[in-house]
Parts: sequence; structure tokens; C-alpha cells
Amino acid sequence: MLRPFIVLENHSNRGAREFIAKHIQELKKLGYKKLMLEMDKTVSPEEFKRSLFSHLLNPQLPPYIKACSSALLNLMNTAQQYGLEIEFVDPESLAEAQQFSQRYKDAKSEYERQIIRQELDKATLQRDDIMTDKILEASGKYSGGVIFLGGFAHVGLVNMLGKKLDLYELNAEPFYLILSQPESNATPSLGKDESDWKQFENDDFRKKYYNRYIPLINNPLSVSFDIIKKMMSVREANESYLGSLFNAALDTPFNYYIDQDHILSATYSTEDGSKIFELMSQLNNEFTGLFFQSSRNGSSYKMTVMDLNSEESTKIVSEAFVKKGLMRK
Repeated sequence: MLRPFIVLENHSNRGAREFIAKHIQELKKLGYKKLMLEMDKTVSPEEFKRSLFSHLLNPQLPPYIKACSSALLNLMNTAQQYGLEIEFVDPESLAEAQQFSQRYKDAKSEYERQIIRQELDKATLQRDDIMTDKILEASGKYSGGVIFLGGFAHVGLVNMLGKKLDLYELNAEPFYLILSQPESNATPSLGKDESDWKQFENDDFRKKYYNRYIPLINNPLSVSFDIIKKMMSVREANESYLGSLFNAALDTPFNYYIDQDHILSATYSTEDGSKIFELMSQLNNEFTGLFFQSSRNGSSYKMTVMDLNSEESTKIVSEAFVKKGLMRK
């Protein structure tokens, strides 16, 4: 069974739409058969495509909106070209969304705006619940071969998907990914300004926000689909007792992952380059023999310790714990 592919985007950023369109043929070959979009389900895809085309002809719209409309139109056309079914699954109509927005703009006080935000949060959770059921129903029908594209702020949907898997008797956990074109990050979306959106580039921030780790790829068109396929085969592992000791020994909150070959890895991301050099020194001196690598992407540094559950690595880690007084023989 395939893992349902959950792609999250900043709605004013075309990166996710361009990525899916570029790789739709490869996704089809893997067995993905349906594209589900966070769009008003009362509108037909063909009617919506006509409205997107009208956006492109409107000289008053900002360039980023035209770019996003063009990317979405191309995605829908490409999906249809390769025979993928398209379904709009958002129960909120465009009129309802605009009504919330207008009420918020017209609010006379912070208290009134707070009440409207609470109403919006409740409505969003209800939307997430309905969209979750739609995604899981389609996943059961197509053996997981579903691609969902929605906004990054749908935390409820991410949480509900994990909780409802057993209800639908699905044994393939969804694969989540956030995709973004860096030159468009400054465009406002969902009340998020550039500094707010920038926080999503931090692994720890995303893990707290979603209550799980979700990878974010900037400039996804530069990433090969082979890398995405490899990422799809990796699932997050719960931190074990040994993992908690490893974190304590290195004073670092590593995240743990198990791939399709049941190989355990630990990763840590930070914008503090000196922390990575400190970890390299600690690993070399205190955990001699462990395999690890460091990498840099822009201002973000990443450390990965590999094959932690091999017999040799387990011995190295255990001996280090004994020396540090974290374990006894």
C-alpha cells in the first residue's frame, strides 16, 4: 500500500504546485491515482479552471497571485493529462471564507477580532475533520494512491490523519512534505508575514507546531524525485530510552527515523554552525566509531548520525553511556 502524499503549502507560493506538476508522471507510475485539493467542493474543477484563467487576464492582480494561479492551472491540466482524478474537498465555500475575512477587517476592537478568530479556529477544525475523512476514504479506495495539496496552517488535519488511520483500517502512514519557492516567501498568506513564515524553516519550530516532524524543502524544483522517493520510505521513530540517553549525553534534542531497511538514524538541525562543530568533536571523542555526517543548506546546518541500531553502534553507544555514568554494566 502506498503512503498518502500530503503536501502543505503557503497558498501565495507556487513551489508545491510546480513540484507536483513536474513529477505527476512519476507519481502516476508509483500508483498515485487521485489529486485532492483544498478548494471549494461546491465548484467543479472545470469551472474553477475558467476562474483561474480569468485571473491571468486581470492586469490589476499582483504578479505573485498570477504566478500561483498559473501554477495551479498547469497542475490541474497536467494531472488530467496523465489520467489522475481531481477532487475538491474543502467544505468551506469561497463566499464563507470572504465573509470571515471581511468581518475581521471591519472589526472595531481587539476583543471583537479575538471572537472572530475563535470562530475561525472552530470552523477550520470542522473543515479539517471533513477533509481528513475524504482523504482517508480515498486512500482506502486507491490503496493509498492519493495526493492532497492544502495550506500549511491545517494542523488539525495533520493530527486527525494520524489518529484516524485505524478507523479506516489503513496500515500506511501519510507522508507529509512542505514545499516552497524561496523568492516567494515574502508574500503574505493566512495572516503570516515574512518573519512568521521564516520560522517554518526551523525543524524544531515545525515539530512543535505540528506535534511531529515534517520536512520542508525550499526550491523543490532543484530536488530530484529519487530523493523524494527515498524520503517516502522513511518514517519517524518514537524516541526510545536509549535515544533519550543519547540526547542527554550530547545535550542535543535529536529526532529519530527508521528507513525501509529498519536502519535507525538521528538528526539535528540548527542555524548555529558552532553547535555542529561541537557535536562533531563530541562524537569523535566520546562516541568514536559512530558514522555521522554534517551538511549545510543556506543558514541551516544539519547533523545526521547513522545506523544507530547496528550491533557495532549499540556497543559503542552503550560503552559511552557507562563512561558518562548514564548506564551501569
